[in-house]
Amino acid sequence: MRNRKNFVVLPGRKRTKTSKKLPMVFLGMTFLFFGLQALYSLSHNFIAARFVRTALAEKGFLQDSKSIHGVFIRAEQVVAAPVTGTLTWLVQGGERLAAGTPVAQLAAGEQLGNTTITSPLPGVVMLALDGLEGALQPQALETVDVVGLLKNPPPKQQFAAGDLIKQGSMLFKVVDNHRSYFLFALLAEEHRSLGLATGQLLRFSFDSGQEVSGKLVMQQTDEDAEKVIMAAELTADIRQPTRFAEAQLIFDKTRGIVVPTSALVQRGEEVGVYTLEQATVSYRPVEVLAAGEETVVVEGLRLGLKVIVNPRLVREGQRL
Repeated sequence: MRNRKNFVVLPGRKRTKTSKKLPMVFLGMTFLFFGLQALYSLSHNFIAARFVRTALAEKGFLQDSKSIHGVFIRAEQVVAAPVTGTLTWLVQGGERLAAGTPVAQLAAGEQLGNTTITSPLPGVVMLALDGLEGALQPQALETVDVVGLLKNPPPKQQFAAGDLIKQGSMLFKVVDNHRSYFLFALLAEEHRSLGLATGQLLRFSFDSGQEVSGKLVMQQTDEDAEKVIMAAELTADIRQPTRFAEAQLIFDKTRGIVVPTSALVQRGEEVGVYTLEQATVSYRPVEVLAAGEETVVVEGLRLGLKVIVNPRLVREGQRL
């Protein structure tokens, strides 16, 4: 008889439905990924639309210039008080007058009456005097100590209405505003780097807001050879009320479409800007003609385009 073997049945585990759950997990993760991506896109667009700043592409210019301080020298005639009397001004300082125009009146009392003082020649009347009227002459520009005058400018004196003016006192002056000389100094190194030559046409922008041209008529080195004194002849109508003036010596000026420097975007070797057109961000390559600290002059943009000045917040094709 064959021996019968005993078999032991091991307990098993119930089969799970893994194959059915896996697709659902992957599908859920996919929906979550695209949902987060859509949420990021919406939030990014919302933030961009809220914080993006734009500026219009406008016509303008950039200029390469240097701040200078100079002295005006003009043909001028001082008028003295013919009698002693109480002063009344009849004009404002800085007015251009014809010869014979009443400027002031002196009341000398009942017996002598009033004396009217007129402009001796056509020009601009200046009521303030600095005592340099006779010392600074257009025909003697080489003798003017420009550096010394700029270091120690003389005080101005102006009589007020109601003052008692003594006979012979210097009262006002009339200057030829159509022909002025502006004297200034540059460090010798600056002068060499600019390569300025006598006869060259220079351009000045004065602190009064007036911009004029002038021909360089004199150049000479000071005693220490540290500075070069220059004189430019200005033929424009200069009504600068003071003898000393701040100005910008303009070396170069570039005109074109001006946008903020912060708007520039670098793409490899190409430079461009992002513009906002019909609520869509577009990229436009440009050529930079001149660059300043805050603005640049570019070519390649049409006038009036909205340029995005903080381009890091946007991307090309984005709708805002």
